[in-house]
Amino acid sequence: GFMDGLKLSEETWFSMEDENERDGLELSFGIIVMLATRENMRRKVDAEQFDARMSAAQQMLQQVIERLYSLRQSQQFTRH
Repeated sequence: GFMDGLKLSEETWFSMEDENERDGLELSFGIIVMLATRENMRRKVDAEQFDARMSAAQQMLQQVIERLYSLRQSQQFTRH
């Protein structure tokens, strides 16, 4: 659901001028996608890799959500 909503305003999210911010945003969305498609990933990697990747992604999730919220509230995002 989150990624479907993102697609509705994709050009706004990714029209940022700051390349570092845009790269960070892509990484953040990558973490969300990885967690959302974990069952698909489970079939593609061995159990040890899967567990390590999911653990790392879960540890970063709160920070990702807070960053996306802050970005959405920022002047940089709202002026687009």
